[in-house]
Amino acid sequence: MCKFPAGFFHVNVYDTGRVCMSILGKAWKPSITVQQILVSVQELLDSPNTTSPAQLIINRLFAKVLKH
Repeated sequence: MCKFPAGFFHVNVYDTGRVCMSILGKAWKPSITVQQILVSVQELLDSPNTTSPAQLIINRLFAKVLKH
């Protein structure tokens, strides 16, 4: 499990702090390395996945910011 502090403000992080990323859940495979996970989390923080948001309200705010 990959987790940030509760309340972490990001489209792909649940309010509990758990990261919403497929390779940390149903798409996980034993062949995935720690380095791959860390790089994926870093990329997710830099480029949020708005097609699979963990928090809809934050996703809407993010979409508004992108429009302006």
